[in-house]
Amino acid sequence: MRLLIACLNLFLGCVCVVYESSGRTSGVFTSPDFPQYYPPNMLCVLYQFIGDLNEIVELSFSAFDLSIELSPYRCRDYLRLYMDLKRPEVNERDFWNYELCGNISMIQKVYYSSQRVFVMEFHTSSYQSNHTGFSGKFTFRNKDQYESSVKKIGNLYSFDSTVAMKGKFFSPRYPQNYPPKADFHYLFHARRKERVKVVFRNIHLHNSDCTCSNCQDKITVHDGHNQSGVVIAEYCRTHNNQSIVSTSNVLFIRFQSDEVKQAQGFSATYKFEYYKLNTEAPSSSTAVFTTSTSVEPDTSVAPVTTHATDSGTMLPTTFVATTIMPNELNCTNCYCNKVVLSIEAKNGTINSPNYSKENYPADVVCNYTFHGEGKERIQISFPDVELYSPYSDSDTSCEEADTITAYNYINGKETILFQWCTAMIPMLMSSSAEMKITFRSRAASRGARGFKAEYAFVTDFGIKTGTQETDTVCGFTYTSEASKNGTFTSPNWPGLYPKNTLCYYHFYGMKNERVHLTFSQFDVKGIPNYYKCADSLGSDYVEFSNYKKTPGKKRLRYCTDGRHGNNWRPKKIISVGTFFKATFKSSSQNYGFGFYGHYEFMPESQKSTSGSSACSLNRPVVFLTLFMIANIISVMH
Repeated sequence: MRLLIACLNLFLGCVCVVYESSGRTSGVFTSPDFPQYYPPNMLCVLYQFIGDLNEIVELSFSAFDLSIELSPYRCRDYLRLYMDLKRPEVNERDFWNYELCGNISMIQKVYYSSQRVFVMEFHTSSYQSNHTGFSGKFTFRNKDQYESSVKKIGNLYSFDSTVAMKGKFFSPRYPQNYPPKADFHYLFHARRKERVKVVFRNIHLHNSDCTCSNCQDKITVHDGHNQSGVVIAEYCRTHNNQSIVSTSNVLFIRFQSDEVKQAQGFSATYKFEYYKLNTEAPSSSTAVFTTSTSVEPDTSVAPVTTHATDSGTMLPTTFVATTIMPNELNCTNCYCNKVVLSIEAKNGTINSPNYSKENYPADVVCNYTFHGEGKERIQISFPDVELYSPYSDSDTSCEEADTITAYNYINGKETILFQWCTAMIPMLMSSSAEMKITFRSRAASRGARGFKAEYAFVTDFGIKTGTQETDTVCGFTYTSEASKNGTFTSPNWPGLYPKNTLCYYHFYGMKNERVHLTFSQFDVKGIPNYYKCADSLGSDYVEFSNYKKTPGKKRLRYCTDGRHGNNWRPKKIISVGTFFKATFKSSSQNYGFGFYGHYEFMPESQKSTSGSSACSLNRPVVFLTLFMIANIISVMH
């Protein structure tokens, strides 16, 4: 219900527009005369949103246009938001949370009250402006859905599997913006042999131009009891449906923010579970991998089915692999669907049906699903591949051919990494602890032997030099004391680097030494030159800085444009001081073979002929592509 009434015991002369829950859940609100220009000299229009006792109010703006003065920067007309009121009234002593003006690109789009009341105060000056005001939607939401499963003690939330096997937790004040200078901890204790699985449903942290090592607002996940545990995940900026599984029965999460600007924060669920092979599965052709029987199926995380035990109890089955029986395919090695868990084996092989014995059968779809834990990534190579294809080697189509398809999981979504119907497949690496390979045969193999693949669950991201750091997910240290020179590579070198990945390389020289970096191969895809390998355009890049934590005044980024088979690469880079940092970042869009770099610690007196200024760089030079695998590259396009 909307009422237009005179406000009593509030601001003198205010006019109120009242919206009450009264059993309904949502509606719309607008400024006077919207979408026409709003009138001047409106000293006070109060919008009151009043929910039931167990409700909070959500306001989302779909249009916003209020007059603003740019010099000095201040609001000429404004909308003030009162979000922490206990009663549906305001006076001159009440504190407003936000004062909004400008256009919709300058404001946060969604706001929440902490209690059942939300009040907006709209004020316009005597200046006649050509602005349309605002419109939006209000929603009354159940307050209980935003309450953590346990109460915090100080800044600590503690969760124990002996108390509850699953639940939810949030950033402080969620769904409102988190406070400045926040430092909150979340500790999870499971029973022996259990694992902790956390899914961040949504993450919305202050979005600044930084990586997680430099961002002040971030979530850090440690494998252990406290901050000394190995970092297995870091999240900053914006993400959805990010899952992480501990490698032991303890997990520690730390959330931090600075005082500059705040955002909504995060919402997450947790579950204590363990994976085990059910050796007493039903006599059908289904191999079932079960989680803890105390946990209810969570269909928002992954498809879940159930099966009945002898006692009639329904058990949740998170991973179900339907296995095609041999007599269905008339072959002797056709258990072609497989679920691979890293807790069972850290490496092994998979192969197509009848590999090395007979031709593989027609009309088969085999899924090989990999599930790791912690910060593990799945690295997979194909030492032997021979698939039937009606096309020539130069043909880029796989439509009628037998195929191998690799699936990646980014932000909780399954996406195709690549699909091949050729005999040459580069080494691959997943973007998370999950991956799927699908083999499809459309016709009888006609002499093709199929494939054999070798997999490994790795935590070093395929980077074989330097010392891996424990305080970041993918970080490596190179010291002059350990070696005066050496090499460093992108993740998964010499294969395709994984998507959505961030790795740091820290170089520490001795007194009066400088770090010299060169690259013999460089294939990091992005948009260089004018666009400077910008994050906003989905560029992958390698960035160089003389600072470890603070973004330096001079940060140089390099990426390749990939046009006409040519790449751009830095020729030589020299640090200013004894420390130097290189950052590799890949988006979810591109692919490439990465880089092969060389480092050398040299005395400051031995200056390079190419110059020795901060991050000195020669002009980029053009050289041939990293690998001459034309048929693979054509398929990737």
